[in-house]
Amino acid sequence: MPDIALLGLILAAIVIGYFLGWRDQRKRRGDDPGRLSKDYFVGLNYLINEQTDEAIDVFIKALDSNNDTVDTYLALGSLFSKRGEVEKSIRVHQDLLARPSLTSIQSFQVQLALAQNYSSAGLLDRAESILIDLSRQNHDLRDQALQQLLRVYEQEREWDKAADV
Repeated sequence: MPDIALLGLILAAIVIGYFLGWRDQRKRRGDDPGRLSKDYFVGLNYLINEQTDEAIDVFIKALDSNNDTVDTYLALGSLFSKRGEVEKSIRVHQDLLARPSLTSIQSFQVQLALAQNYSSAGLLDRAESILIDLSRQNHDLRDQALQQLLRVYEQEREWDKAADV
C-alpha cells in the first residue's frame, strides 16, 4: 500500500512538473528559466524521500496561483486527503483559498474541497459553516454543497436540519 501511495505522489509531482514547465515556457521571455526547474526537482526529491511537509512548502512556493494552477492545487489536496493526510490537504486548500486571484467558481471549488476535508477530519462545525454559506449562493456547485451538508447533518444526527436540506 505505501508503494501505491508513493507512486501516486510521484505521479502528482510529474503532473505538477508538466504544468510548471508549460507555464515556464509561456513566460520565458523575462523570467529566470532555472528557478522553476530547481523548485520542481527539490520538491520531487522531498516527495521521493517521503518528506511531504517540505514538498508541500516547495510546491506552494513554486506554483503561482492563477487560473492554470488551481486544478493542480485541488489535485494535490485531494491526493493528500485520499492518503489519509487530511491536515496537509487542509493546509493546501487553505493556502489556495487565501489567494486573491481566484475566480468565484474556483473559490467555490476550493471551499467545497475544504469542507470535505473538515468533514473527514471530524471538524463538522467548520464544514457545516462553509457548506451553509455555499448553499445560500446561486452557482453550479450548490447541489454538491447541499449534498455534503446533508451528510454532515446525518453525522451530527441533526435530523430536522437534514430534512430541511
